[in-house]
Amino acid sequence: MLSLARYRTAFASAPLRRTFLISIIGRLPIGVTGLAILVLVQSATGSFARGGFAAGCYVSGLALAAPGLGRMIDRHGPRAVLRFCALAFPSALALLIYGSEAAVPWLEIAATAAAGASFPPITVCMRTYMRRALTDEALLSAAFSAESVLIEVIFIVGPLVVAVFAATAAPHWPSGSPPAVRLSARSCSCARRPYRVGASSVAQPRACSVRSRGATLRISL
Repeated sequence: MLSLARYRTAFASAPLRRTFLISIIGRLPIGVTGLAILVLVQSATGSFARGGFAAGCYVSGLALAAPGLGRMIDRHGPRAVLRFCALAFPSALALLIYGSEAAVPWLEIAATAAAGASFPPITVCMRTYMRRALTDEALLSAAFSAESVLIEVIFIVGPLVVAVFAATAAPHWPSGSPPAVRLSARSCSCARRPYRVGASSVAQPRACSVRSRGATLRISL
């Protein structure tokens, strides 16, 4: 019989439990943004090719920027990186909305690539925070398992959310509600001072906070 005792023990700490729950908000775009971009651009242009290209630019930006963001977090800590991403990510999505409605192809491409490059690395920071907050390997393993389940659920639920919004939007009017309510990430200042991975003098983490700041990704049919 499956026992949840380890999970209850792992998340017995109120700051860790609260941080994990709040971080779900900022990670919803993991399973939403790519498909939402495709639907948005296709709706505005009538071309699935352009929608797919825009989604590809988003993923390319994400892949190319991720190592650099990780290096910056290692050197300077998560606070500055996440604050920058919290502003840049929704701003890029706002530019995408404008570019698609104004029929400016180069702006669509630039905005989607910028959105991918500035996607907040909340999951990486959350797992680092867990590793520092939980010293018992069994509890850490349970926390990482919960993380993995969360990511899988987001990948399953995210496209369903996009489909619901796409199916219920007015035929010729952009919806004012985004697929994930607001694509957020004003997030995870996990340490009192910036920490460096592998450094001997590492500040003990405090509770992370994820505050929602979003750009509305509007979908029309």
